Amino acid sequence: MYYYHKTKMISNIIIYCLSLLAAYYGVMEILRQYLLKKYKKNYFYKNVKVYSNLEHISKNLGALVKAPKFMDWIDKIIETDEFRISAFEVTDMDFFGVPTPEKLAFYKGKLEATNKKGVKVASNICNNRGGCTAILIVVTAKIGKKYKKLVAMVEQDRLPSGGQRIECVAGMKDLVTGSVKGPVVKEILEELPIDDIKEDDPRIFSLGSIWPSPGWSDEKIDLWGGEFEIDEEKYNYLKEGTFGEGAHEVIKVHFYEYDKFPKVLQEIGDVKAECAFWRFKVLRGEA
Repeated sequence: MYYYHKTKMISNIIIYCLSLLAAYYGVMEILRQYLLKKYKKNYFYKNVKVYSNLEHISKNLGALVKAPKFMDWIDKIIETDEFRISAFEVTDMDFFGVPTPEKLAFYKGKLEATNKKGVKVASNICNNRGGCTAILIVVTAKIGKKYKKLVAMVEQDRLPSGGQRIECVAGMKDLVTGSVKGPVVKEILEELPIDDIKEDDPRIFSLGSIWPSPGWSDEKIDLWGGEFEIDEEKYNYLKEGTFGEGAHEVIKVHFYEYDKFPKVLQEIGDVKAECAFWRFKVLRGEA
């Protein structure tokens, strides 16, 4: 009986000490959160307050407000003068590696804004990635003794869609350099190395731009067209090879007959290629 009471007393003491310890850490956490809110650093860009209520996001806000793609987004909203923006609450943010302004990949948040009538904009969640480029590549290939007009497309993993997708060549825009054709030239050389292409290549021309989902994202896609001539050796090289930027990106090239491409578009569902193809035909007087 003596040992039972002694053991029970020790157990009660341990439980009491653990309760005190839990209460201590609970109070310290509340104090920490209070101090973070009271003394957290505020960030601004063009009088727009940039903040986050999440500690792991707040520590990288300095990189966000200096990122070219973020500054470009805010600048364009101010320049269009359709809305009055006051603050941006950041809820998520990703970088390509080290969190520096140049490495900003994607960011999400709520933009506090009013329209010209002073009415608060209710639909204000923004899931941003910056500008992109895409190009429809049309080739004339000499295969045997015949010339064939073809559209070159690429197939690669597209995880969010649940599988591999066939698309026209596309990639994120480089807002650091301010290059116009540069990003699309880079993507061609990596994904579909059809020729030695330069920034000022006259075979590449603009097809305007599209907004895939303007109520959700700032992504604006610059569309381009490209016309090239290739021989049978280049055709086979592209058709049989795999391309991409490193081992993590495996890209296959597919060729489709130009005149039958509208049916292909219905099957693959690539909105970039859809828009670029019909604009290409209009430009060439075919539609």
